[in-house]
Amino acid sequence: MRAVYCSETSSLALLEVLVGLPFGVDHPAWRIVDLTIPDGSIVQLEVEPAASDSQRLGGAALGRNLAIAVPSIVNPPERNVVINPLHPDFDRVKPGELRPFPLDPRLG
Repeated sequence: MRAVYCSETSSLALLEVLVGLPFGVDHPAWRIVDLTIPDGSIVQLEVEPAASDSQRLGGAALGRNLAIAVPSIVNPPERNVVINPLHPDFDRVKPGELRPFPLDPRLG
């Protein structure tokens, strides 16, 4: 399923990326962009992040909605937002300015 994976905060977005990278690799010049999603378009999905059916439930919910918010597996108190690029209202998702997001060298 096509999807745009986002986080509610830049710190969670960074954590989600870093957890998937091998430790000690050089990081490219990171960039970050804020997205504006129409009010009421993000459905809060209450699932256990590690539950065996969470991906199926999320996929079904995303197929019906522009965006869903789900707990992060890396940091469950925070939420990731997944956007459906095939939804008819996707053109209402507006990007902000693309800006540098320098990493503290201690993270590398």
